[in-house]
Amino acid sequence: MRLGIIAAGLALLAGASSGLAAVVTGTGVHTIGPFGTTGPLQAGVGGAISFQAGSGMDSVSGTVEFTNNASSSSQSFTLRLTDFTFRSTSATPVTLQLNIVQDFALDSRAVLSARTSHQFQGSGEFVSALQSGQMSKTSTHEATMLPAISSGSFFGLGFMDFFASHNQFVVVPTDQIYRINATYTFVLRPAGAGVATIRIANTAVDSANLVLGPPPPPPCDTIDFNRDGLFPDDRDLVDFLTVLAGGQCSEPACNDLDFNNDGLFPDDTDLLTFLRVLAGGTCAP
Repeated sequence: MRLGIIAAGLALLAGASSGLAAVVTGTGVHTIGPFGTTGPLQAGVGGAISFQAGSGMDSVSGTVEFTNNASSSSQSFTLRLTDFTFRSTSATPVTLQLNIVQDFALDSRAVLSARTSHQFQGSGEFVSALQSGQMSKTSTHEATMLPAISSGSFFGLGFMDFFASHNQFVVVPTDQIYRINATYTFVLRPAGAGVATIRIANTAVDSANLVLGPPPPPPCDTIDFNRDGLFPDDRDLVDFLTVLAGGQCSEPACNDLDFNNDGLFPDDTDLLTFLRVLAGGTCAP
């Protein structure tokens, strides 16, 4: 059985490469891959990879797209099956199972909430009322398996539209890598009456939307304010107070007065934080 794999459009943004491609595996009436890697896909990066197997009226082809978008307060992942066509003229039912796996790199900020969804929409194209088809999908986000969705059987002469979805299922990320593992199952029953086809334009998709917390506060400077290599000692405190009052440091290269690195200096908070850390406390109150 002829197999073609076409890597296409892997760099939607500068710096993307084939190493970012999702792992795609097809089994059943056609064998596809496995090919690609899981990533992880970094924030601000996306791409696509295409596949093809079989020939003529007994073939399958499609494209897998993946994106990792981030903003100041949120992050979103998509894993999409698009431009998909599965056709057959077989006298007996044929099944194709397509598995797609992609890892997405999480932002370093805390995830306050995460919601996910998966869906598909497509059409069956039949030249005989004897023909029928069916599509179903399972999806796992992190360690959570979402409820399976199915079109049920669709049949009849002409074009038969189908749709299934499950939305807003809460998923808790377990580490800094978010994995989506989606499996599509397609069944065609051409009944030997001509070509039967399942098509998906661009609406077979997994998505996850994360609300992010504020970035962690910057770390404080070293308590060795005068950079003489000795700390903690009284001279660091004396030099800090001297410079705070507008005087000169006793050493040639003291740190700046923004001890807590909040961008505001000189201010009382820097002094209070310096005294707290000097006494053995933490940078954050």
